[in-house]
Amino acid sequence: MLINGWAGYEALSVLTRDKSLTVEACGQNAIYLRTSRDDIIILLRKTLTPFSISVAENLDTLNKLISIKLSAEFDSSSIVFENGLILNIQGDPIVRPVEFTGNINEKKLRFVYNCYRTLTSDSEFPDFMQDAIETVRTASLTQVLSVCGKIVGLGRGYTPEGDDFVGGLFLGLRLLDIKVDPKPIVLRALERSRWPSWKFIEHSYHGCTYAPVYRLCMSLILRLDPIEHLLDALRVGSTTGFATVSGLLETLTAFHSSLSKRSLTSFSSSTGGDQATSTTSSP
Repeated sequence: MLINGWAGYEALSVLTRDKSLTVEACGQNAIYLRTSRDDIIILLRKTLTPFSISVAENLDTLNKLISIKLSAEFDSSSIVFENGLILNIQGDPIVRPVEFTGNINEKKLRFVYNCYRTLTSDSEFPDFMQDAIETVRTASLTQVLSVCGKIVGLGRGYTPEGDDFVGGLFLGLRLLDIKVDPKPIVLRALERSRWPSWKFIEHSYHGCTYAPVYRLCMSLILRLDPIEHLLDALRVGSTTGFATVSGLLETLTAFHSSLSKRSLTSFSSSTGGDQATSTTSSP
């Protein structure tokens, strides 16, 4: 049986590099494929991430035809499953990495941040996330990264809330062009969390994120109304949107307006002892 799919721009490069895949999880809204190098390919109804493939209404059909542990190979244009199913792939460059391509308007950021605070005021974040949020608001980057290493693997969801918060934080740092070493946190997540969540953290550092979150990031730079994108980003998953947006906006707000007050030269991350050097661009 032949089914067509449309790939996010990262999906094709991952498939070309890794070739071999295994079905890791099947759900009503997503099918997760794990590559030979532990990367992620997600089959969805719509292209949601750079490493997802949209199969539209065929997702229900795929759920009936494939099962966990089924293996597959990529042959340059198709994913061929061992049961004979063929998923033909076309490129779909709907999502791009988050790049710092302009100045974030501080008044606009503050407005979005206040809207986010209002929209999440009735949400009960777990204690560890409330502590992490307070650390981002008040502490140095060294302390923030230390807390990130402690909250990975914690919380609800297929991708735990702690991991999603860290992913949002990494996106915020990227948008501000603040460079840190993500390896200690990724290694800690590898130990304490689960696939594919720790891989999402790694991708977030490189700017790969969910399309609604990406559009929210771009709306803070371009002349776009960010509120619609904020609402869409908060709706991602059951807990993913809230945790990711929280990490993103708390980081942008804390470090955008007070870079001169932060220690951003050279520091040792207590999550793994690695040295990380951070440089910034003035917003």
